[in-house]
Amino acid sequence: MYRTAKDILSSICIAQKTRKKLIILKVTREVLAVLKTLWEEGYIYGYKLIDSRSCNVFIKPVHGRFTLFQNLTDVNETVQAKKVLNLQLLQKSSSFFLITDRGFLSQKSSLKKKVGGKLVTKI
Repeated sequence: MYRTAKDILSSICIAQKTRKKLIILKVTREVLAVLKTLWEEGYIYGYKLIDSRSCNVFIKPVHGRFTLFQNLTDVNETVQAKKVLNLQLLQKSSSFFLITDRGFLSQKSSLKKKVGGKLVTKI
């Protein structure tokens, strides 16, 4: 799932930089889990299944020169729930995504559910 999440976030970043409004992704359970989290957190407008193998992802437009994922940083570190809270306190202007036993979660969702996991990326 780690590679899937990184690939999706990279695709969205590239789409924003090239000012695309839509990208098409191959559908898997992992892809849908990542897209659901991104939609719930407001990072994309949404997604729609085209058929059983592909889906459209609606990209939020970029205002000015900066993309939503301008500072996408690879983290690749496993953290406990307590450390997620510490990261939030220390780096208030950053957001994190984690892969947990409950799936792909944002930092906010991870704190609510009190779970740790593998940090995927920092924005």
